[in-house]
Amino acid sequence: MAELASGSALLGGAGAAQMSLKPAAEVTLPVQSERAAKPGTFAGFITATVPSAGTYQLTLSEDAWIDVSQDGRTTLKPERISGKAGCPEVRKSLRFALDAGPVTIEIGRAPSQQIKLNLLQAE
Repeated sequence: MAELASGSALLGGAGAAQMSLKPAAEVTLPVQSERAAKPGTFAGFITATVPSAGTYQLTLSEDAWIDVSQDGRTTLKPERISGKAGCPEVRKSLRFALDAGPVTIEIGRAPSQQIKLNLLQAE
């Protein structure tokens, strides 16, 4: 599993990574989040290049807020959201309709400095 710092790129456009987040007060996200940062939480972002248009599933290991943008100005609404408290490694999953090309994935309101994420094309 790749280890990524906030601001890094997910190579290959999809896959799993462990992301290092920073205290939310120290992070400026590229696209304004729909939710304000909470004190004592962590935030960060990564970029990826989606190889083909389709529905992509983004899964997080912790309960956190997710914003996804492809135009660098606005956030996309998820097509579907699911989650389960107490389920290690798979706390929250969202599905987004994405076009081929660059995507920014922002994580906010995370309870810890490390979070695992997985971006895969949905079947």
